[in-house]
Amino acid sequence: MELPDWLQQRLGKPSRRRGAKGTKCIKCFQSILVGMSEDVAAFMALVDPVALAPLGEMLALIDGRKTYQLGKYDEGLALWQRDRWQIAGHPASPDWIILTDHKCESTAKFPSVEVPLIPQKESVVDNDPPF
Repeated sequence: MELPDWLQQRLGKPSRRRGAKGTKCIKCFQSILVGMSEDVAAFMALVDPVALAPLGEMLALIDGRKTYQLGKYDEGLALWQRDRWQIAGHPASPDWIILTDHKCESTAKFPSVEVPLIPQKESVVDNDPPF
């Protein structure tokens, strides 16, 4: 499984200390996202690149997995571990991208949402001189 198009489009340039980047799991060789879980007292988070639906996040938590919000950070993306306050206040959606811990050889498929691609801005080419 490769990283989805929506994620490749948003990935950008990861920050040296905090940014998330795409890689392969060293055990099962699936595509995953790797990054620090917080700004302070963080640990390395390995997550599946599947945007969860609210039901998918609930089932992942019942399965004993942690969930993370994927958001913009500098020129790239970063992960933030979620707790009950974030889950209740900002449920998973295509605008609020939530990912779960990676488990090697897991057959669990959690309900997911389709994250749309960011529309590309058309460049305006003006051949007239500025004078």
